[in-house]
Amino acid sequence: MQLKLITVKSLLFLVLLVSLSFSVFGNSYQTLLSAKNIDEKCNLSEQLVEGYLASNIDSVKVVGEHLLIASNKAQNKLGINLSYYYLGNYLIRVSKEQDGMELLRKARNYFLGVEDFNKVTEISNEIGNGYNYLGNYAEACKWYEQSLKYGKLATEESVVNLAQINLAQALLSMERYDEAKTHAEEYRDWVLKLEALKSCANAYAVLGDIELQQGNFNSAIYYFDQCYRVSQRGGDVMGKSHAYTNIGIVKFLEGELEESEQFFKDALGFRLKLNNIALICEAYLNFGGIKFENGDMEAAIEQYNLGLKVAEKNKRYADAIEFLE
Repeated sequence: MQLKLITVKSLLFLVLLVSLSFSVFGNSYQTLLSAKNIDEKCNLSEQLVEGYLASNIDSVKVVGEHLLIASNKAQNKLGINLSYYYLGNYLIRVSKEQDGMELLRKARNYFLGVEDFNKVTEISNEIGNGYNYLGNYAEACKWYEQSLKYGKLATEESVVNLAQINLAQALLSMERYDEAKTHAEEYRDWVLKLEALKSCANAYAVLGDIELQQGNFNSAIYYFDQCYRVSQRGGDVMGKSHAYTNIGIVKFLEGELEESEQFFKDALGFRLKLNNIALICEAYLNFGGIKFENGDMEAAIEQYNLGLKVAEKNKRYADAIEFLE
């Protein structure tokens, strides 16, 4: 069975927004629509997108498109480039990385010109994410290092070391374990000081992944358990789903198949609450896989068929092929 270990590669939603832990989203999309002043629309859109990136990626597209139309009409460069930033984030998350990075580069050039180093730090990190998704880890590292460079000039503490955990993941993908662990630990200590629970959970997930890929199962479970506990404290459903997925994988590798199945079942339940099709497909694939390993062929086929329907409905053909195989 090919199980999918899910840590930072699909947790980039969390890594992008350490500031999410401090924000209150009291403004609705309707408020954005009714705003007459373009500066007000820019401010409202930022608050909305912070929440949507973690919970509803399709809404990021809606906000970005609305702001782009309004900003073009008002000939407002800030609004135009903010919309490029939002839409670039959206496109990267729906597997249109090149298109997303093209928009992000335009936004980055604008914010460099106006010396908004907070945005430059965030955008450089997101471009790195695009390369990370494409598997070009060396190029991803370059952009994460650019993000950390401009982070030293940022005025918002919450974005200073934003890219460090993603840099750890890219280094891990290149099997540079010691460097990856150093960056992950430094990031964990930083977000702990900021009391950013979702980002802290992500750090524990990466540390667990580092241990797992080196065959240190007990250490991996310890970190994944910490990931779950912190996610639970922060009310982070996505973080809990990742933690349970990863513990399920460790239990599978240890030969504890019944325990592994329960973790995958719970992870699927968490992910069905999220509007993230990629994670839902992966959860069905894992749950079907562990059913297969436990000899329950009928149940395995049932889970694969459920996942296949989700993949086909959302035109995720690579996932559909995996279910068919």
